[in-house]
Amino acid sequence: MMNGPFVVPQMELTTIIAIVAFLAGAALLGIFWALPYVHRTRRKAQEQDTKLRAALANIRQLEDEHNRAEYLSFLNNVSKAAITSKKPVELLNQVVDEVQRTFQFDHISIGLVDYGRKEIEVRAEGGRDEYRIGLGKRLPLEAGVLGIAAQRNELRPGGLASDRPVEQNHAVLCHPITYGETLLGVLTVECFTREGFAPEEILTLGTLADVLATALHNAMTFEEMEYQSITDCLTGLKTRRYFLESIEAEWSRASRTGRAFSVVLIDLDKFKAVNDNLGHLEGDLVLARVGRILEQKCRHSNVVARYGGDEFIVLMPETSLDQARTLSERLRSALASDTLLTQRKVTGSCGVATFPAHGGTIEELIREADQAMYRSKTAGGNRVSLPAESRESSSQQSEARVGI
Repeated sequence: MMNGPFVVPQMELTTIIAIVAFLAGAALLGIFWALPYVHRTRRKAQEQDTKLRAALANIRQLEDEHNRAEYLSFLNNVSKAAITSKKPVELLNQVVDEVQRTFQFDHISIGLVDYGRKEIEVRAEGGRDEYRIGLGKRLPLEAGVLGIAAQRNELRPGGLASDRPVEQNHAVLCHPITYGETLLGVLTVECFTREGFAPEEILTLGTLADVLATALHNAMTFEEMEYQSITDCLTGLKTRRYFLESIEAEWSRASRTGRAFSVVLIDLDKFKAVNDNLGHLEGDLVLARVGRILEQKCRHSNVVARYGGDEFIVLMPETSLDQARTLSERLRSALASDTLLTQRKVTGSCGVATFPAHGGTIEELIREADQAMYRSKTAGGNRVSLPAESRESSSQQSEARVGI
């Protein structure tokens, strides 16, 4: 047996190159190639090297194209969410889901700035459970990695939470979400298996932050306009328009289920004297105080609205006549015992009506409550009255009076 290479003399060999790429999805893990042993010239070696380089270039190009397509699809999905989402939190949750689905980061969070408290509140979060810091968590605005993010992108060790330990393989990217000159929030992503992010990831997340800034500003503006359209600016109660939309929805539900609901109409006694004698600023103070009392004394399921002028109305879902009368008496008593209102001799006259006993339509129900309220007014005020037929058939005293 001969040691060393064995060469067959006077035999022309055909060189065969086998190149196999190992892929995980579109990610290149490595290259395997096999060459028969031949006595090669420099030209043959160069040809083989060229073929290998071309194979590697093709695989890398395929991987790059796959990543670009994936990132473009990601930004397209985010853009759709930006167009369709009108609620800020709904928008943020959709964005976090898309980031997690595309990049598989260990932790993703979006915090919104609270300038009043100089903090950032986490409003949306995704990733692995063990790395989450909790929705609603508040973090200082001017300290650590978040403070730096308010000015520029920054890769730094350490996460959002100050009590999270620093690990050697820990990549953090905080990107400000800025609309014009205003910082709206911060997008944060973390990985605990590497020390940095690919340039394509940083570029894509930067584009995301720009898209999100405009979408978030629009959603916040829409939410504020919606709030203003359904909220009375003086009392903080719901508007008449919102009440009518709510009672229409409740009427539809009650018509299907056969369950009762009630309304209470409240008119302030001697309020005109406050405006005439003390001025409209005092009148506004009284209206605001009444609004706070009604909001505090009613159930969360009730809709409390300013119906117009010094009239207020309460929608009580799934509430019987007796229950509505009890709550109305509680409201009347709270108004009559309030110090500010007592000093100005302001009380409330209440009228109660219940569906379907006092009307099959919304208009009939409100009309019955209005007539009951005027009976309270003509009887001296500061009392609760029911529709005439209910008052006559009731075995209990349906009107309560306290000295004005």
